[in-house]
Amino acid sequence: MSNSGINAAIVEMAKLARDNGHRLIALTSLDHTRSSSARKVEGPHLADLADVVIDNCAPAGDAAVELTPGTRICAVSSFTGVLIAQVLAELVCRRLLERGADVPVFLSANLTSGDDHNAALYERYRGRARPLEP
Repeated sequence: MSNSGINAAIVEMAKLARDNGHRLIALTSLDHTRSSSARKVEGPHLADLADVVIDNCAPAGDAAVELTPGTRICAVSSFTGVLIAQVLAELVCRRLLERGADVPVFLSANLTSGDDHNAALYERYRGRARPLEP
């Protein structure tokens, strides 16, 4: 996930994933990636390396509200990123359920049954998932 898709760290991680045979899903702003105002960077952008590209529809520079000419605030990618992640989680869980898979989901600790339910999942997946320490 990178709004610009041009920063070296994210591009290098994407290359490592590809080099190790992993498929890559990118969440990025295609407007920013393709923008002439984007920083000039040699080599591929995140979207160029991805098998699937999800456009977060953020504008180049990620800011949506113009305060004064040339000065913008209010990042779009933080909101769209959270929304896209939540929608993907829901879709993946539904697809797994449709296939008859068990979908272990943690419950809010603010629910009466949350702590007991979550403790059972931590026990079931001991060694793979750890509870957060208070």
